[in-house]
Amino acid sequence: FELALAAECEADLDPGSSSADLYAAYVQRLAPKEAVRRGLRLLALTMVDEFRSAIPIVRAASILTSAAELGLSADDVDETLGCRVLVADQSHVFFRHELLGHYLATETIVLSAGDSTALIDALRVPGRENLRQLSLSVERNPERRAALFTDFRDRRCYVAAVRGELGLESVEYARGAISGALADATFAMSDESTRVVHELQGPMFDARWESEVRIAPNQSALIASAGALALEGHFFDEIAALLDATDARALVEARRLRDEGVKASVTAVVSASVHPWTRPGVLLGSATPILI
Repeated sequence: FELALAAECEADLDPGSSSADLYAAYVQRLAPKEAVRRGLRLLALTMVDEFRSAIPIVRAASILTSAAELGLSADDVDETLGCRVLVADQSHVFFRHELLGHYLATETIVLSAGDSTALIDALRVPGRENLRQLSLSVERNPERRAALFTDFRDRRCYVAAVRGELGLESVEYARGAISGALADATFAMSDESTRVVHELQGPMFDARWESEVRIAPNQSALIASAGALALEGHFFDEIAALLDATDARALVEARRLRDEGVKASVTAVVSASVHPWTRPGVLLGSATPILI
């Protein structure tokens, strides 16, 4: 029955709708009353913040009754606890599907956040990490959603967005952000200020690319997502341009280091290009994130 209802809800949604849209439609069908949905959201966030999958029925009733800001009547509390979004056994109550609880908890956070800063802070609370990607489809404001993408710095979010899993608006945003990051990296690798800086530490090089060109703080996630999506036919031209620019700059730098007396000039450049980490103010070298 639940699967049939989910399929029915999906059929009623517009093309390009996200999973959050499906969850919203599902909850709306089972809990058409807004007061009940407010109660469900509170229970969902409580379970997430307490790392629980279920809570005692008596405590759930107490939580709903004592939440004066929700304005729930005794009937509303009874309807919430009896809603089919929840399952109640003899002593505990839990959500019929864990993802429904995650959706409702995320919706609570998004609706209660006054601005993007407050929203980002709320999603940084320990235990809420699993809500981040879902928040990108729950949040409808483009500016707030863009702030979330930037703060998360998670290639999985950009990949999901380009695949259409977070809704049509996120597809356009993510594709633009990834293309922009690849273009910025290509420009940086073509700039004369971009150089390989190295220090010999025992037998190993501590080498890295540095540049005066400013790089976005989430560049690594953006370029890494391009690499993951390249397997699906995305961003071929942009990636090729970055690789060409990297090859040309690497050759220039290898010759410069050789002329400065560095015996292992090629090793230094290769070490910088496959550097497994980056630092504040340091250019993320070459195509390394694409290959991760």
